[in-house]
Amino acid sequence: MPKLKSLVIAGAVALAALIGVGVYKFTSDISAEAKIQAEANSLLDGTEPEIEPADAPAGAEWVKDYRNWPQSDVGPPMPEIKEYDQNVVWKSGYEVDGKGKLKKLHDYYNQLLGWEKGEQILWETLDPAEMAEYLLDLHDFVEPSKMENDLKNAEALLELAFMKKDEDALHYVHRILHDLDHHINGTKVKEVWGVTDAFDGDVGEVTHHLLNSAYFETN
Repeated sequence: MPKLKSLVIAGAVALAALIGVGVYKFTSDISAEAKIQAEANSLLDGTEPEIEPADAPAGAEWVKDYRNWPQSDVGPPMPEIKEYDQNVVWKSGYEVDGKGKLKKLHDYYNQLLGWEKGEQILWETLDPAEMAEYLLDLHDFVEPSKMENDLKNAEALLELAFMKKDEDALHYVHRILHDLDHHINGTKVKEVWGVTDAFDGDVGEVTHHLLNSAYFETN
């Protein structure tokens, strides 16, 4: 009898566990289904799905407000471009890691925008906080040099891209990273865009786009 009683108790415990898993899966499926339905409804009525605002990395506070930024407001000052003698100067001991991060960042933008993928940018699929963090992280590896000017421009362009839904600005970020990766890492590319200060590009093309946006404050 004691043995039979133990078997009955064990069976009851197992049954309760199965019921619990079933209830959890059922409720989880309902939540997932409700989320999908809400997103589908938002697309039908022309609104974007509600997305939790991402935490802005230090130096990219704009990430918190980019969805609701008033189009008439003026943003931060234009990036300060300085005169440097050296093209690229890595912080001591960080050259190998810095080059690796640059290559990965270029690959990341290739996946987002390269090979004609950027003809129509789906803004809701992009993570501005992640993109800003990667770019700012790379900047931390560089000492004052012409490359620092290029990264400042890239950061300003990324902010402009999201604040104004400016597709060209996002393409310019990609082109800067593309050219830097080619010249610094020797990455093979079909063409060089010629938009970096570090490698005798036409930085005026980038500056012209930033100024024409009417987003940045000028003196």
